[in-house]
Amino acid sequence: MGHKLAITDRIETPIGLENKIIERISIEKRRAIKIKMAFFGSLAIGSAALCVPLAINTAGAFASSGFFQYFSLLFSDSAVIFSSLSDFGSVLLESLPMMEIIAILATASVLLWSAVLTFSNIGTMRDIRRIRTIKAK
Repeated sequence: MGHKLAITDRIETPIGLENKIIERISIEKRRAIKIKMAFFGSLAIGSAALCVPLAINTAGAFASSGFFQYFSLLFSDSAVIFSSLSDFGSVLLESLPMMEIIAILATASVLLWSAVLTFSNIGTMRDIRRIRTIKAK
């Protein structure tokens, strides 16, 4: 059989095509990062705004549940508390407003997660701009 030519030997690319392709890829990456930043940034702002009323609701739930009154017994009458420690522990756990605690912890974790991803995308955007300016020189 004859000599096989590589595909690059047969096809000549137009001058500047490689730079145009790299520029287009860079534009698409920046666009995708901007969309991610907008999504995660708005998610962070929304969850931060939601944390405020949840914190107020959680504080009210703690006040109305009697948890602080039971917890203050630990400092005022500790001898009685230690004699029936398991009962005291179960009363404390039952008086905790668990749904409010779960809601605020979930919202705070979404806030942290979305803030980390937003700042990570900001760093990626800077890297892409730096690479673009290096290639332009």
